[in-house]
Amino acid sequence: MALNKLDQAESTFRQSVTIRENLGQASLLTEPLAGSIQVALLQNNHDRAMQEVEKILSHLENGGALEGTEEPLRVYYACYLALVKNQDPRSNSLLREAIGLLEAQVSKLRDEESRRLYIENIPWRLAIQQTWHEQFN
Repeated sequence: MALNKLDQAESTFRQSVTIRENLGQASLLTEPLAGSIQVALLQNNHDRAMQEVEKILSHLENGGALEGTEEPLRVYYACYLALVKNQDPRSNSLLREAIGLLEAQVSKLRDEESRRLYIENIPWRLAIQQTWHEQFN
C-alpha cells in the first residue's frame, strides 16, 4: 500500500483475511480488514470500505476484542475514517473508544517525552489524538 500498488495490496490483505479465517483468529482478522478499508478509501470505494467496517464493528459488538493485534489503533482509525466518509454517526463513539485506548497505552509510559514520541512517531496514533482534540476540545 505504501508503494501505491493498491491492487496488489488489496490482494495481499484478502489472502491474510483468508488465512486468519481458516485459523479461526477473529481478532487478528481485523488488521488485514483495516488494510482493505484503507485501500478501498484510497480507491474511493466507500461501499466496500463500509462492508469491511461492518465486519470489524460486528466483531467488537459481539464481545470480540482486538487482543493480539499489533496495532489496534490502526484498526480503529481505518474504521473511523470510513465512518466519517459515509457520514455515519457511529464515528464519534468509535473515536471515543480509540482515544480511550490510546490514553490507556500512553499512561503506561513513565515520562512526557516518551509519551509524546509514542504518539507522534505513528501516524494513526497522532491522527487519533489530533482528531479528538479538534472535535472535542
